[in-house]
Amino acid sequence: MNLFMKGFTGVAKEGAVMIATLEDWQLLAKCRGLNDALFPEGKDQKRAKAICSGCPVRMECLAEALDNRIEWGVWGGMTERERRQVLRARPDIKSWSKVLQAAVDAQQGGVRVIDRRFDRPDGSSYIETHVAVIGEESESTSVKSITE
Repeated sequence: MNLFMKGFTGVAKEGAVMIATLEDWQLLAKCRGLNDALFPEGKDQKRAKAICSGCPVRMECLAEALDNRIEWGVWGGMTERERRQVLRARPDIKSWSKVLQAAVDAQQGGVRVIDRRFDRPDGSSYIETHVAVIGEESESTSVKSITE
């Protein structure tokens, strides 16, 4: 069962039947229809993050996870650990959806999520994810996490 496709909005149980309303952005997600690929553990998180790379609705997905404090899975290219770091760094933000949308609308400032891949001499690689939030009261907050 794909928890992502339940949408986490408008979900109601009727007996054994689950009814869910999807947000429009979820229909455009690169991960749509991928069963449990976005709820990995350990090294499989790297594969899930790769699915998010270049997704046209990455920001909407990340906002959904941050606004609703979703504690599992990879959303918007970030693991639950990375999202916790972002939330701790900016507890003043009540609506990540609004912050991210404002950044997209302005196409400058706001929030930037940057993934950088680094190759090691032994052939393995890792991804660093940086989230920079530029607010009215502070220049920038950067949260870095490394996914092996």
